[in-house]
Amino acid sequence: MSARHEPITGVPALAATPVVSAEWPEVVIEAAAEDGTRVRLRFSPAQAVRIRTADVYVPPGDDAGYRPGAVVEVTDSLWLEELRADAAQLNQTATFMDVARHFFVDAGDTAVEVVAWGLEWSVGEASGRHPDPPPEPGWP
Repeated sequence: MSARHEPITGVPALAATPVVSAEWPEVVIEAAAEDGTRVRLRFSPAQAVRIRTADVYVPPGDDAGYRPGAVVEVTDSLWLEELRADAAQLNQTATFMDVARHFFVDAGDTAVEVVAWGLEWSVGEASGRHPDPPPEPGWP
């Protein structure tokens, strides 16, 4: 299995180190886009988050589809598989991880990874969500 980075359509590339906040079960990231507009990303419901500085993050090669500043979904994610296995050990009947997705944001000096059901974003007057339509059994 080889992880791939698939850019989220409609979300501009980020140019500055993001501000990350969590009010569980949401993770919110705000940063400036390359054109200077403010981008707000809302991941919900979130199951996990990890933040690394550029000092300890080695980006994947170009063959994975990696692009600095892009907001992406990581497909074939080893981290997501690890979390699914952990959830299954704790509760074999739980299904919430079946719709979870691994998102990755690399901006400025920070790499942020979030496992959540989905992403909503706004850039000025524009907004969107991924996935669309939202996953079942429902997404806030």
